[in-house]
Amino acid sequence: METKNAIVIDSDGYKAEYVLVDVDDEGTETPRYYTLKDGEELICEGTAEALSMQEPQWDGTAWTETAPPLEPDLELLRESKMRELSATANTAIAAGFDAVIPSTGEAAHFSLQETDQINLATALSAVQQGAAGFPYHADGQLCRLYPEEDIVAVTEAATKHKMYHTTYANHLFAWTKDAETATEIGGITYGAELPETLAAHMWEVLTAAEGTV
Repeated sequence: METKNAIVIDSDGYKAEYVLVDVDDEGTETPRYYTLKDGEELICEGTAEALSMQEPQWDGTAWTETAPPLEPDLELLRESKMRELSATANTAIAAGFDAVIPSTGEAAHFSLQETDQINLATALSAVQQGAAGFPYHADGQLCRLYPEEDIVAVTEAATKHKMYHTTYANHLFAWTKDAETATEIGGITYGAELPETLAAHMWEVLTAAEGTV
């Protein structure tokens, strides 16, 4: 005696029940604890696939999903997209920026992890309080005493870099909140061109902030 899984289908091919079937030595299939009704039959093929569907229908050779697709939960999609955008913005900020060092005229790259932001704030505070300079270094370079003008220049570049990404991310968040379809939400990516109204507002904000840096 062999036992296997089967799906009971009605006369239209739709799943009616999931059952265990005993198969005797002659190949006769008998469902356990179930009596087939008129028009019903047993299908032993593709049972796992059928069970993964909401409304499976057997067409004689294969299972087909007949239930309409579920509407996506837009709020969950928005929350997921916000987390994605926020993480990418933080990565972009931490990746750092290029700045020209006034005392040497050379361009250098500076990372901007949270510790770098704290170190720059400490350096700026020191020179603002009268220190002639403060030890600092660009990525991959040996630490040296940066004079006041270098500290100020690097700090200003860091502030602009962070301001741009936080402002851009904020406008991406606004776009995501206003999106009306799952397709639109899915199409919002970090680096994407903002819709015209949001783009204009972002540059207005950044232009107004220029004088504060």
